Amino acid sequence: MDGDALAGIVALFGGLTRAELSTAVREHAGRHGDGTEHPDDAIDAAQNAYELLAVAHDGTTVLVPGPTAFPEPPAGAEDLPHILADT
Repeated sequence: MDGDALAGIVALFGGLTRAELSTAVREHAGRHGDGTEHPDDAIDAAQNAYELLAVAHDGTTVLVPGPTAFPEPPAGAEDLPHILADT
């Protein structure tokens, strides 16, 4: 999954912790078979490319779309808020 897709997932929620994003990517991969086996590597790459930024919010570090991202959620990602609410 590329950085724009990760930024798109984060944008669906307004911001996610790293653990929440990792869970979302795994859930999406499991349901849609996009092959993202190591979401932490993809998250690191997106942060290094400024597609994701880590910011402090209410005492927690959350990831938000970065300045080089063109947030585009992957197909089927619109279900993630409902899926993650059940986990």
